[in-house]
Amino acid sequence: MTANAHQALHWLSQQCRLIDAAARGVVFLGEPESGSYRAVATWPGDFTAGPAVANAAQAAVSQRAIVFTALEAAAAKSGAPGEVAAAPLIIEGRIHGAVAIELPRATNGQRQAIAQMLTAGSAWFGQCAMDADSARTKQLALTTDLIATALAPRRFAAATMALATELATHLGCERVSIGLVRERRVKLTALSHSTGFSDKQQLIQTIEAAMGEALDRETTIACPAVSDQNPAGGLAHAQLVRRHHMKAVLTVPLHRGQELLGAIAFERGAEQPAFDAETVTLCEQIAALLGPILELRRREERPLHVAIRESLHARLTRLFGPGHITLKLATTVAVALVALALLMPGQYQVTAEAVLEGTVERVVAAPHKGFLQSVSARPGDVLAEGATLATLDDRDLRLEQIKWSAKQQQVSSEFRRALAEHDRANVGIMSAQLAQAEAQLALIEKQLARLQLTAPFAGIVVSGDVAKELGAPVERGQALFKIAPLEGYRVILKVDEGDIADVRVGQHGRLTLTAAPGEGLPIVVERVTPVAVADAEANYFRVEARLDRPPAFLRPGMQGVAKVDIESRQLAWIWTHSLFNWLRLELWSWLP
Repeated sequence: MTANAHQALHWLSQQCRLIDAAARGVVFLGEPESGSYRAVATWPGDFTAGPAVANAAQAAVSQRAIVFTALEAAAAKSGAPGEVAAAPLIIEGRIHGAVAIELPRATNGQRQAIAQMLTAGSAWFGQCAMDADSARTKQLALTTDLIATALAPRRFAAATMALATELATHLGCERVSIGLVRERRVKLTALSHSTGFSDKQQLIQTIEAAMGEALDRETTIACPAVSDQNPAGGLAHAQLVRRHHMKAVLTVPLHRGQELLGAIAFERGAEQPAFDAETVTLCEQIAALLGPILELRRREERPLHVAIRESLHARLTRLFGPGHITLKLATTVAVALVALALLMPGQYQVTAEAVLEGTVERVVAAPHKGFLQSVSARPGDVLAEGATLATLDDRDLRLEQIKWSAKQQQVSSEFRRALAEHDRANVGIMSAQLAQAEAQLALIEKQLARLQLTAPFAGIVVSGDVAKELGAPVERGQALFKIAPLEGYRVILKVDEGDIADVRVGQHGRLTLTAAPGEGLPIVVERVTPVAVADAEANYFRVEARLDRPPAFLRPGMQGVAKVDIESRQLAWIWTHSLFNWLRLELWSWLP
């Protein structure tokens, strides 16, 4: 247990006056049995303890007894020889500090009297400290009980009723009432020792009027008045005392910060004591603690419409009430922007994903069945006209060429023999077989010539990564490469089906590519495909556009975002039309 500095100063002043009119003293306090104590009170107020005084106090603590130490004239504050009387401050058997008093030189008889006064005084100081600590402990227990009472019940009404009853029991009141502000007036919420009451009862109306007086004055009101700090009650308080035979009424406002939440009215009957200053202070502390807790419980049980209404009212109060300059400026700017959006026109644009394609794309296919022997080009390669793309394996054709070459020589020999023998029938047959062999050799020569796949014109390889398929079989007509020229491009827009009705041929816009986000390329819509294309996300329409001035860095396959200028419309419509269209569709789908 420790004593506070205010109590120590009061006790020290009394001790110094009792011992000697010229006595000066200091009280040292600290943690019990710590051995380290600091000065918490001096008498008179301008007295400064010197080393001799501090040493005397330390000696008293060490010896656990009263000590007297001589004080030379140079060390004494009075300038005359004196002495220091020091005594330990023992509370419940433990040293909490010491008191040291500087006084004029005393006789042995005077020292005995001083020692007796210090012994009695230190005992009285310890008792006061224990009493004060016991009072604080009781107040702490009361506070804890009240918080538990306010939070334990599940319903707010039960919590306030239990809280009012608990307050009446602990504070010795005949009746305790709790009222909260509703629609700018206080309404009684709970009455101690009562589960229900009627708003039309005269008692209830008088209590509410008394609470209203306290809230109007924004201060605690006691009737009769306790001190100048607590003004006497008004008419409602006087009526409550007179008509209902009460000895005293105390009304304390409930608040959270600067916001008044309600009030608590404490009433004591004729056989109970009136409220004193200490009780008023305790009630004010309880109200300061319970106000935010009750408001939190009340807000938890609000219906939805009440919560919305109160939230809107609070925001409007902040907006139109005093203060909150930043909120007012922000609201003014927001309103100005909204008004500007409603009145100011803007350019309505349709935004769509876009990809760049070549105007002409040539497919290079396999001329006949075979196997890939080598690949010289990959997607992204820029090629000149006639550059080699890939080569097919010619071994099968070479064998076929050797076969038909031998066949030609054989048929040619037989043809000459038939001529020599004038065998007309055989000459005709051999002549047909010889023509067949020559045709087959000519066909093989052409096929051999086409084994090397070349670029039909200068351009870039758009697709056809077959380098990893060397030796794989290919079929006749199988597409191996796709080549596009470098000078001709078209833009393919994927326009959402909700915006396609606004897109027309000839409209202008701009294209921003991922490769060049800072550069907008002008485009013109040339074709709108009337058939929707479905993908995993949504349906879209394919719209073709041309580039007015294509830069040199363009390549087929580049992607970006295109915006097509439609017409001038209000900014509010531009920002909200998609949402309203979606809402109209959803409502239509749900309505019968």
